[in-house]
Amino acid sequence: MDERLHLIDRVLYLTRNRSSGTNGSREGDSRHTHTSPMQTAVSKSDVMVSDKIKAPRTGGVQRQMNNFAQLVLSDLLHKVPSESRSRVRQTGQWLANQVVSRNYDHLGVVETLVRRGCSGEMVVGYCIPMAARILGDEWASDLRSFAEVTLGSARLGEILKEMSDVGQSCRNEDEDALLVIACRGEQHILGAQVLADQLCRSKQSVKLIIDATSDDVTKLYQTGDFSALLFSCAGIHALPELTKCVNKIRQVFGAGAPIVVGGQMVQIDPEKLTDLPVDLVSNDVDVVLSVLELLSNPTKDNVQSES
Repeated sequence: MDERLHLIDRVLYLTRNRSSGTNGSREGDSRHTHTSPMQTAVSKSDVMVSDKIKAPRTGGVQRQMNNFAQLVLSDLLHKVPSESRSRVRQTGQWLANQVVSRNYDHLGVVETLVRRGCSGEMVVGYCIPMAARILGDEWASDLRSFAEVTLGSARLGEILKEMSDVGQSCRNEDEDALLVIACRGEQHILGAQVLADQLCRSKQSVKLIIDATSDDVTKLYQTGDFSALLFSCAGIHALPELTKCVNKIRQVFGAGAPIVVGGQMVQIDPEKLTDLPVDLVSNDVDVVLSVLELLSNPTKDNVQSES
């Protein structure tokens, strides 16, 4: 069986914007047949996290966020190995309570996690995302204030840094790295941090940059040290700079630069991302790595398509 069928089964949206340097109309896209997974896609199994903090909202948006948070929490637990789900849920709730406590003790929290036998992979990959989403759910339900959730999210980011694998060990000087980017204007970078850690644990060479402008990204990619650009977008605040970055990369380097976009916007409003001239829109690390492998081996993909 063609291994690509498993990838295609996990794709929700397909567009044809990859080679464009600007956003274009997608009118009539539904009439096209797409035979390659190397085009923009939104995965059904979205795992990327952010803390869901937004500017003050109307009642309608509040209800939408409440429903969305419940859906995402359920989806995240499905990603956790069945034997660890109860532990992840309990630890995530404990973390959510700790990071908004007036008596918060960063070192005490980290030491407690280690003493309880919580691995860095479990904490970063599941418990911190769970805690962030619980805070977002509580904010949407008016159980937490904007200030509490903002502070709690910042503290989760510090815990993530403490227990993450991202560092010098994630840079292999003998191979091109994946450049993970949180653009200027991005208010929440937990998603980018979690993604970088997941890639690092997948034995990928990774560099993470935050508060990046289009000039920053272009200059870094021009060094030739990076094989792909992975943008994390948690909300609408970073969309202008993200759009500027993607369009500039396409204008300077053409369709040859692999570009992936993920983050909470994939779940909130994917239509705002599927118009971008990128190769993939997904929060599934396995899908991302599979598509990047196909993009790096177009000949192999063509042979499989013909067979």
